[in-house]
Amino acid sequence: PVRDERWIFPLYHNRWLDDGKVVRWRTSLFPIATTGIRPDKSRYAALFPVGGTVHALGPYDEVAFVLFPLWLRTERIRSRETLVTTDVLWPIYSRTDSQFRPKWRLFPFYGWSKSLVVDNSFCLWPFYTWGDGHRLRNDGSTIGSHSWLLFPLVGRSHIWKQPEGSQERQPLGDGWACLWPFFTGEQIAWEEGTHRQLHAPWPFFVYAEDTRPRQPSWEMRLWPFWGRKTATATKRNDADSVQGGAATARLPLVHSTDTFVLWPLCRRVTLEEEKGQ
Repeated sequence: PVRDERWIFPLYHNRWLDDGKVVRWRTSLFPIATTGIRPDKSRYAALFPVGGTVHALGPYDEVAFVLFPLWLRTERIRSRETLVTTDVLWPIYSRTDSQFRPKWRLFPFYGWSKSLVVDNSFCLWPFYTWGDGHRLRNDGSTIGSHSWLLFPLVGRSHIWKQPEGSQERQPLGDGWACLWPFFTGEQIAWEEGTHRQLHAPWPFFVYAEDTRPRQPSWEMRLWPFWGRKTATATKRNDADSVQGGAATARLPLVHSTDTFVLWPLCRRVTLEEEKGQ
């Protein structure tokens, strides 16, 4: 590709690119004016805050606005979905149309967002928020959850398992919060082990334990006087992920220990690798 780029930072930027198939260029007088040409050879231009369209701005494929923040439209195109967000009097009103992650809000009065694994909502944000989780497992069962928080006073969460073809919910655990984030607790009894966590109050006293054999861990902290955390994790790399399940059983385990005394004056970290069979 042939590329030519000039900067007078941060006010002026000019970029020209010819990759052999399409020619793209852009000239910007940041943040006032932008003009350029798209890969399909159509032109775009914008004069901030009056109005216009900008192609490939940050994470967005297309940004259009009129008298910002009066009206704003952004578009993000991904391999599996397209997200189109329209804002009126940003950030008060916003609507996102998407195949998998739609959103809507009238800030701060009410809003909601959805995804493949969780649905979140708020009312008078941030004072009252709630969410519902739903994750399908390989055995056909569903892991569900419901949580709510009356910020910052009190909050609760519940998690359950629902076998495939059954309407019965099997409780797995719950959690609570009081004066979040200072006092929180959680306990979940999975089939392969138990997860526990307690902050009372955070960050001065922390206790956490996970007995699941895949990645067991233990932590206790009396900050800033003393703290210790141990964990075991599977060491992975690109070659292992390509080789598949047969190689996964032979991956080495890494045991780590992190201890501090009178933080931040003294800290000791050890790593020990256990070769796979």
